[in-house]
Amino acid sequence: MAPPTYPKLQEMSIEESNLRGADGASVVQAWIEEHRSTDLSATEPTLDGVPLSELEDLAEYARAEGMTVLDAVKEQAVSDEFQAVSWKLESLFPENYAGMEFRRDGGRTWFGFNGEAPQEAVDLIGTLPGSSQVVVGDFIPKSDWGRAVSDVRRQVAATLNTEAVSVGFDAADKTFLVTQHVGAAAPNTISSTKIDDLEKIVNSSLVKAGPGSAYAIEVETSTSTGELTDSFARGGGYLDNVGCTAGFILTSNVGRRIGTAGHCALPDDYATYRLHGSDGGSTTSVVATWRTFSYSTPASTPQFDLGIYSTGSFTGYPSFYYNPGQKREVSGAASGRYDVGVTVCFFGRTTYDGASCGYVTDSVQDHYFAGDGVTLRGVTEFSQAPQPGDSGGPVFRRTWAVGIVNGRDSGAATSRQFICTRTTGFQC
Repeated sequence: MAPPTYPKLQEMSIEESNLRGADGASVVQAWIEEHRSTDLSATEPTLDGVPLSELEDLAEYARAEGMTVLDAVKEQAVSDEFQAVSWKLESLFPENYAGMEFRRDGGRTWFGFNGEAPQEAVDLIGTLPGSSQVVVGDFIPKSDWGRAVSDVRRQVAATLNTEAVSVGFDAADKTFLVTQHVGAAAPNTISSTKIDDLEKIVNSSLVKAGPGSAYAIEVETSTSTGELTDSFARGGGYLDNVGCTAGFILTSNVGRRIGTAGHCALPDDYATYRLHGSDGGSTTSVVATWRTFSYSTPASTPQFDLGIYSTGSFTGYPSFYYNPGQKREVSGAASGRYDVGVTVCFFGRTTYDGASCGYVTDSVQDHYFAGDGVTLRGVTEFSQAPQPGDSGGPVFRRTWAVGIVNGRDSGAATSRQFICTRTTGFQC
């Protein structure tokens, strides 16, 4: 199949370059503003086959990454193909498939398999554009990543005698990325002997629990405190007196509810949910009915971070604010956890100048927030950081619900965004 072409976007890039030496962003933005509609039921305009909502997000992504809008469009078109295949492989071969790392630079995208790569899987990967690297070995299946990361974190915390530990995972390099959070004083030094001991303990544990021997441990220390982003409730509205942002409208057997971060929802507490000014800024009193998060839970017991509020006097509707005063209808939810290198966006009340878009840098972590003394399980990290007050806000890909904002870690030369993909008993 021939790759898609984008003649109009190409013309816009050339026009912008001739005028100002820029990347085409302002010309594309002018087209977006001209064609945007406030009627959510209207057919969405497209440019070179790219829906307006997707183009709007990619213009922001291009700005953040210092690339042209045209290149951002091309990159996402390719990454979407790879992500769809990755989710299909995880569904078809849960015991074999060990994940993907999408190469944003056009290099060979990595696919891993535990034990063997079924021929059907190899044939499916072969339909993708460019070249891919299929690696077979003693890998942890993607379906087991969350358990493995949590198990490693328990072992490392016990060995280092501290709960102030975060653990990420690099599937391609067979490495667990351990961050020990230390005080502002000189960081503790972790000897190579200690790391060797950690690797023996971790691999012994992984072998007992399933495949995955010969994994390395990479340890770094950090003086960054990390924080849940709630210092100051449709999705993207405001939960005023708890200082958070509403996520998506969720449904269950008890009806529609407002989803947000668990640390923003103390059960039986009331909040004021406020619409954006474009919808009159109307408010209603809502009550928190359930959450998974608890400050009293020891950091050694990683937890999820999802909270539920009632809809008050409003009727829950499956749409969300993605920019101040601008809404999209939810067309569905992501099929699974996004892989490294794939783009996602978020909106929050504090990051108020519009959606922030970045790419996934770690698909699954157990992350310790030193500033709050809690560990969250199964979070995804990506390259754009939220601000205090963004907690609970919607994380999305165009009109797909992906997750909610949890927190950030702004260490030296590091900005991280965390999203929770688990919605226990609820659906977008």
